[in-house]
Amino acid sequence: MTDWRTVAKAHQIGWKSTTKTLPPEAREDGPYYFTTDGREKGRRYPHCLPRRFAAYNLLVGVRDEALAQFHAADITWNSGTPRAGLHADNHGPTTSLLSSQIQCINSLLSLEMQPDLLLDRLRRFEPSAGKIVPIRRTRPDSPKGLVAFEWIGWGNYLREPVRGERKPGSRVTSADALIIVECEDGHRTGFLVEWKFTESYHNPIPFITSAGTDRREIYRSQYEDASGPFVANKPPIEAYFHEPHYQLLRQSLLAQGMLQARENGVDRMIVLDLVPNANRTLMDCVPEALKPYGNTVDTVWQNLVPGPDVRFIWQDTKPWLTATPELAERYGGLFDS
Repeated sequence: MTDWRTVAKAHQIGWKSTTKTLPPEAREDGPYYFTTDGREKGRRYPHCLPRRFAAYNLLVGVRDEALAQFHAADITWNSGTPRAGLHADNHGPTTSLLSSQIQCINSLLSLEMQPDLLLDRLRRFEPSAGKIVPIRRTRPDSPKGLVAFEWIGWGNYLREPVRGERKPGSRVTSADALIIVECEDGHRTGFLVEWKFTESYHNPIPFITSAGTDRREIYRSQYEDASGPFVANKPPIEAYFHEPHYQLLRQSLLAQGMLQARENGVDRMIVLDLVPNANRTLMDCVPEALKPYGNTVDTVWQNLVPGPDVRFIWQDTKPWLTATPELAERYGGLFDS
């Protein structure tokens, strides 16, 4: 069986070569930036766009809005492209067509522009949801919208050590997006969205950072708090130091912090993990210490964070990537088989 990343890469290269939304020059191979230092590494890849066309990774219908939001809120682009943003000093979207951040933005902004479609997707998990609540995007002075990207919470609920101002998407726990719905009974449910595409993780995360900080001690007290979102018979915190579990641990604690603070009026929280079911390398990535809770990521986390106040839900990305013609052209072919 061909692995998921190989399939996805071939599909995105095919889209790049045939879509009418790219100019001919954008079909050339492009560089990939692991950092935003601006240095070209020399190699070019068919699944990357040329540097000057990095913004074309965003669908045409959402491109200007996404660039404006990330610039206004100073949100970090994953593997961002130097000087591909709104002005010469701002990094822009990655050149990689396999970016989960780009896929998340393309999907959620497309659906935000059709709120009934977005609400329909969320009603699968909150059937009584009556409307989506506008929220301020990342900063208190930013415009309101239905989706806020790289959400870190209004407060440092996880008590993470930071230097200077906390910045969305950079060195603090964040969710790919936040959406809030108000239900018919007046309750508000916040969705912390974690989005994956072709990611896979093969090595555990060290307990100690390069700066000598013990990651376990940052989160231990909140994790071990009996009032937290985890079941009583949870494993020791050391069990989570392998992705994607380390991310989901922190996002569950972030959800709990938001709930306790009644941030944006929420009284329930859902950690919504959107991952292609076909990405078995990721879905089956369960370290030995977590296998008593399940053999796949979704079952492990459904057992660890069952609710009712904070609960974990997994869903395949297919319904989020075939909801509009533009999304279906870019990603829908991945699900044709």
